[in-house]
Amino acid sequence: MPLLWSHLTLTIKRYRTPGLDLLAHHLEHAKDVPFSLHLHFVPPCPTKIIFSHISAVLLRDQNARKLQTLRAECVPLDWVPLFSSLPSLKYLELSGVVKAPGSGGILSLVNFASLHRIDLSAPELTGIQLPWLQIMSVTLRCMTVDICISLLLQCPRLVEFHCYYTRRCGENGQNTVPEVDGLISLEYLEHFTWSYVPDATCAIHYPRLRFPSLRTFQWRSRSFRRPMVDSGEAFALQSLTTHLPPTLSSLHIHYAGSLPNNILDHILGHIASIRVLHLTKCKYTTVIDVISLINRIDLGKQGVCLPLLKKIVIQDPECPPNIQEREKLEAKLASYIIPMFSSRDPEKKKRFSFQIAMSGGLVSKRMRKVYLSLRRDRLAFNVWVDFAMTRSIEGVFEVERQAKERAVATAAQKPETSPNQPEKTIVMTFKGITDAH
Repeated sequence: MPLLWSHLTLTIKRYRTPGLDLLAHHLEHAKDVPFSLHLHFVPPCPTKIIFSHISAVLLRDQNARKLQTLRAECVPLDWVPLFSSLPSLKYLELSGVVKAPGSGGILSLVNFASLHRIDLSAPELTGIQLPWLQIMSVTLRCMTVDICISLLLQCPRLVEFHCYYTRRCGENGQNTVPEVDGLISLEYLEHFTWSYVPDATCAIHYPRLRFPSLRTFQWRSRSFRRPMVDSGEAFALQSLTTHLPPTLSSLHIHYAGSLPNNILDHILGHIASIRVLHLTKCKYTTVIDVISLINRIDLGKQGVCLPLLKKIVIQDPECPPNIQEREKLEAKLASYIIPMFSSRDPEKKKRFSFQIAMSGGLVSKRMRKVYLSLRRDRLAFNVWVDFAMTRSIEGVFEVERQAKERAVATAAQKPETSPNQPEKTIVMTFKGITDAH
């Protein structure tokens, strides 16, 4: 089966040529299936001659156009241009790029003829040069914000762009953010993830960005475990949501602290087309504010808020350490859930889903009652007790029921004692020590 031979990982050490025979064997048996190679470099960095041995196998006759995906871990920066000799390389993933002492830290991929997707995790880099018109997918991790905004603005054919754990600009950043007059329309962008950090240049661009084809939007806040979202972030979020298109179907917000109600109202008023609303590790009060605002609009005269909404997912809201405070918040959230199902799925046909992940389990009796009530009605409501949403609270309830049954059974097996007859006292003496039972 060719598919079984289409992936290979090679560990490359300084004075050791990796398994070239194994690589050749995989390429031969992969036949016409696109080939994926993962190179893991073990410091200290090997010499370039080793790559010449690898490329000789990759470029041999019928192998030349098989390699389409290359993942390189802890790769020396000066090795990367050598990968451009691979004519069919479409997807390049680099993590932990190692730059030589005194080098500029600029990554150049301009000579990659077929490259259209990159995934970079390289905080050491100070600049990136790409074949701008080819690139359709960019994922960046731990990169500075000037690199992120620069790549976003200079790749006109982007279909997806994601940046995670963005850092503030360093003093030696060499990616110049292009000056663009007027509106900036990313015509093809469908999936967009942005990790906010304060930056004056980005603040200028937020109100001018347009995404006419956007389908999913993820916002990663920097206000985790902070009481409030700062004014700069609130401005950025408000600016970006103002012109979201009717194609948008999913909004996902991560790590948000408290947002003023006028900002939440503004956001909800500009995402009417969404079908999925996902809040991950947001402040508990923010979650409640969002849900209560949706309910309040639903019960008002202006019609249902987010009329196309089919699913809400709440993952691990940030809870206060005080158990009593957490219980109050959980009970308050529970008070909005049944009214939400009443307005969105009145015929009980599972047209609306509400999912909550609470790694610490439930502490509120009210939330338990809501869960049991909606499950009896066979509505699409569930509570999960792990972040990955694989373990339902139903399993916890089953363990509790079994424990209660065992306790009842154990109590039933104990002999009854007459209320007027005192229990017998047995005195046991061991080596001079007397215990009364």
